[in-house]
Amino acid sequence: MILFCRAHFAPKRRRTLLAMALAATAIKCLSGIPPLAAQRGQSAGPLKIADVLFEDYEGWKRPRLELPAGAEAVLYFRIEGFERREGRDEAGIPEYQVDLRWEVQMHDPQGTLVVPPQQGRLEQRLGPRDDQWQPAVRWSAVIPPWAPSGSYPVRIRVSDEIGRQQAEHTARLQIRGEAVPEASAFQAIRFGFARSPDGPWTATRYFALRDPVHVRFTVVGFQVSPDKRVWVEQDWAVVDAEGRVMVQQPNAIREQSQEFYPPRYLTTTFQVELQDPRPGSYKLQIALRDRIGEQAYALEAPFTLRP
Repeated sequence: MILFCRAHFAPKRRRTLLAMALAATAIKCLSGIPPLAAQRGQSAGPLKIADVLFEDYEGWKRPRLELPAGAEAVLYFRIEGFERREGRDEAGIPEYQVDLRWEVQMHDPQGTLVVPPQQGRLEQRLGPRDDQWQPAVRWSAVIPPWAPSGSYPVRIRVSDEIGRQQAEHTARLQIRGEAVPEASAFQAIRFGFARSPDGPWTATRYFALRDPVHVRFTVVGFQVSPDKRVWVEQDWAVVDAEGRVMVQQPNAIREQSQEFYPPRYLTTTFQVELQDPRPGSYKLQIALRDRIGEQAYALEAPFTLRP
């Protein structure tokens, strides 16, 4: 503690002691602020991508995760070791400029991009007390429902525009997709009948006269245009044992889409409704057309209506 006593000091001496007291107070107040050089030394290089974690359905973060196709993938990471450019603001207070860029890409097991790359830029001005500041980035993407099973690399790239540094990191996300075999030709596979849209599905089926007749199959082997378009058309008809057409639906289903990550298969489901059905044997005739690849395919599937 510094005491001032007016009775024992001349004015000049008092002014000197007052200046010393003010200087001591200023040193005490600023003792918690790291010097410019010290703050820069704590933050500078090497540039690093740290704490790369996926988020699960319950919000917990973990380094490895498995998701079903069609789910949303969420990833977090932090950036460390970047340079800070020294300067002062308009009031003369020390500040530090940060300029970071990042990019995230996700590929399927064959190396094809699943979603468009996402980029971001972090431009920040920090104060003297922000010496421990480290930016955190959140990335998310919806996995296409037709994505195959496998390990999906998620590649992170970060660049420090001030420090002229770059860093990369690859995390792996496990995807659980529908098991659809690779197709060598345009065709329909896994055909099935059922009384319910939920199955069970069988290749041939016996139905009561008033039972609903549900159909499901998977179209594979269609072509994808250079601009990633898919165009498949489907007709179907039901004929009786004598070949008479009981019901028909030309262009019953048209699958026409343009996706960044095009589907490799198309699943079709519909219900057959007959007017005044009678017991007997019937055939479901299906015709498929691949407009992009100029391919065609036809199949017949028998079913029986019981009295």
